[in-house]
Amino acid sequence: MSETEPRRSGVPAHGEAVPEAPPAPEFDTTPWPVPTRTWPRALQMRRQLDPRLWTAALAAVLLFTAGGIGLLYLDDTSYQNRASQLSSQNQALLAQHKAIQAQLATTQTNLTATLA
Repeated sequence: MSETEPRRSGVPAHGEAVPEAPPAPEFDTTPWPVPTRTWPRALQMRRQLDPRLWTAALAAVLLFTAGGIGLLYLDDTSYQNRASQLSSQNQALLAQHKAIQAQLATTQTNLTATLA
C-alpha cells in the first residue's frame, strides 16, 4: 500500500454495496443420515447348540476346576510337610545347642577349677 492510495478500512464507502455474509450452517448432531425404523428388529437366533455339546462343555469345565483344586491341595500338603520338617529340624538344633551350651559351661567350670 502506498501513501498516495487512500486507506481502506473495514467500513465500505457511501456508494459501495455491502457484501452479504453466507448463512450459518445448521448444526446436525448425527454424523451420518440414520434411517428411521417403524418396527423393532427381529431377534435372530443362531443354530441351537446340541445338548451333548452342553454336557461336554460342562464336563470340561468341571474337570478343569477339579484339576485346579487338586493342584492347590497338593501344593498345600507339600507346603505343610515342608513346614513340619523344618520345625522338627529346628527343634533338633535347639536341643543340640542346649547340650553344647551345657558342655561349654562344664568345661569352663573345670578349667577355672584347674587354674585356681
